[in-house]
Amino acid sequence: MAEAPKLHDYMLPVLKVFADGEEHLYKEIPAYLEKRYSLLEADRPNRARIMINNSIGQFVKALILDKTGHQKFKITTRGLA
Repeated sequence: MAEAPKLHDYMLPVLKVFADGEEHLYKEIPAYLEKRYSLLEADRPNRARIMINNSIGQFVKALILDKTGHQKFKITTRGLA
């Protein structure tokens, strides 16, 4: 049985969602990851949401993402550097 993806497996794919510099809704992220990566196939849906939430939380704390509204985020200039 394959090992479930860890938090660090989600970090770069989640960050790539925001690489275009546009504001994104939280609910867009799982669909993006599902299309481009096999992370969600290898993980349970609830656990995947937790990993996405944790990734976003870490990026907000590190000032890489900015919360622009209710479940809306945008990459900062620091995140683009």
